[in-house]
Amino acid sequence: MTPDDYRAALMERATAQLRHAAVAPLAAAIVTLSCPGPAPLWSGDVSGQPLAPRPTGDFVFNAPSSMLFAPAVTMPLLAVGGLPVGVQLMGQQHEDARMTAMARWMLSTITPVCG
Repeated sequence: MTPDDYRAALMERATAQLRHAAVAPLAAAIVTLSCPGPAPLWSGDVSGQPLAPRPTGDFVFNAPSSMLFAPAVTMPLLAVGGLPVGVQLMGQQHEDARMTAMARWMLSTITPVCG
């Protein structure tokens, strides 16, 4: 990555943050999955072999909140084949307490779906 590439990436991040902030008057939070599917089965590392890659899943649903500096809370509300699939609640920057309160409400109000 060149310095110009890095500066361009920072500008893209700033644009994404502005667009995310523009959604604030329209919604209290964004509700999404926290992963692309259930946690992968993992049999563990094999002695003498490289460590098993990504034994806890894929970060793809965590990247947006990190890029936006937005608080996100993951709740164990779904399951597929007995394996957990989290539901993520994402808010605006500096709304950590609000997202935590909303997540607490969701956990006390919504019955998890296990399948």
